[in-house]
Amino acid sequence: MIKRLIIHLGDCKTGSTSIQSILANKAWKSTLPFDTQIEYPCVFNHLRLVKSLGSKKLSDQQEKLFLNIGKRFEKSKADVGVLSAEQFEFLDPYLLDQALKKYLPSLLDKLTLIAYIRPHADRLLASYTERIKKGAFRGTLEQFYQLFTEKKILDYAPRIAKWRSIFGDKYLIKPFASSLLKQNDVVNDFFFTIFNNEEFQFLLPTRHNESVSVEDLAVLRYVQILLKESNPSSEGNARLGAMLAKIMAKNTTNKRTKLKLHQSIANKMMSHCMDDAKSVDVNYFKSSILQDSLNTSCFNSSSNPQPLDIASYYDESSVRMINCWIELYQTLIAQDPKYFLKVTQMHGKI
Repeated sequence: MIKRLIIHLGDCKTGSTSIQSILANKAWKSTLPFDTQIEYPCVFNHLRLVKSLGSKKLSDQQEKLFLNIGKRFEKSKADVGVLSAEQFEFLDPYLLDQALKKYLPSLLDKLTLIAYIRPHADRLLASYTERIKKGAFRGTLEQFYQLFTEKKILDYAPRIAKWRSIFGDKYLIKPFASSLLKQNDVVNDFFFTIFNNEEFQFLLPTRHNESVSVEDLAVLRYVQILLKESNPSSEGNARLGAMLAKIMAKNTTNKRTKLKLHQSIANKMMSHCMDDAKSVDVNYFKSSILQDSLNTSCFNSSSNPQPLDIASYYDESSVRMINCWIELYQTLIAQDPKYFLKVTQMHGKI
């Protein structure tokens, strides 16, 4: 039986894929002989578990999922059990609390919940990039900010307070800022937080979903427009976009413009997010981490929006080659679309 339960809650765009990849592939080892084993009961992450709590469509799977996890934990000789899904960010913590009391009551006093919080502007830009590359959004950054505002995704303080009111000190929040992470890396930081030592090493890369440049983002946006016109499969398009972004990050060039806020959004974020940043800093971080980051992002904002149309960065011959390559990709994928989805799925070895 595990001795402790760690639930990794995300947030989105805080290196969750990197953490999950290491856990799912058992791609780490410790130099210490004691209290360093992990039971991670899933193929890659616990998204279905979250959906069973927050979605009526999967609620009938909730009991089975939790009972299977409970059996894995009970039979395990590991010291620590870990559950991980960044979508916990959007879940009502009351639902998780009730499920834990119902299915895993013996672990309640051995529980720690860990959430990484990304500074407001960084989170906006990272999420916008993610949606663009996967074809989930094709509008402007300002339109995306409006969407984020309506959904209150950047209202951190009320959400944190709600989780803390239910789980108390078991709920641990950490700033997702490179300079504040162990070895400037979230995977190292996560393992250090679990074991309170640095006596471990990783057997796979600890960084995934690296950011792409504005020039690359313009290509990814254009590619998704082409894909949408000929193939309505959002899942297939998202997988191809993610693969292309990964390849782009590996093959960098000297011409890499970083996506940033422009003045209009910067002004809105200073008005809307600064109080929230101050509240989180004062009540939880005891430092001006989020405030400083927001001030820096707004100070470095551009006067005008950065264009994402393909013609702003590439000439006709380059666009022609992109069209040809995408047509080739589509032809090859169309031969066996199910196989393409299979080989591009994130998974572990377990």
